[in-house]
Amino acid sequence: MHKTTAAQALFAEVVEKHPGMSGFYLLASGEAAFKTRISLTRIAEKTIDAQYFIWQADATGRLMAQQLMQAAERGVRVRLLMDDIHTG
Repeated sequence: MHKTTAAQALFAEVVEKHPGMSGFYLLASGEAAFKTRISLTRIAEKTIDAQYFIWQADATGRLMAQQLMQAAERGVRVRLLMDDIHTG
């Protein structure tokens, strides 16, 4: 038997209501999406799979990179899929 992670516990109720199904939740703004990604990165215990079309070296890009690196340092498997068309 495996230990339930903090992220699994957050979504356990809705998963139980819809067994075997996938799902999504629309976030109303870029700010809400960023805060959600940061929060989920901070509580990740096993894996993070992230996909980005555009990643910039601005404040939010640096903060997200820092959080992903901290997750990796604590043993979380971090995988990024990035489109490099805008990397100049």
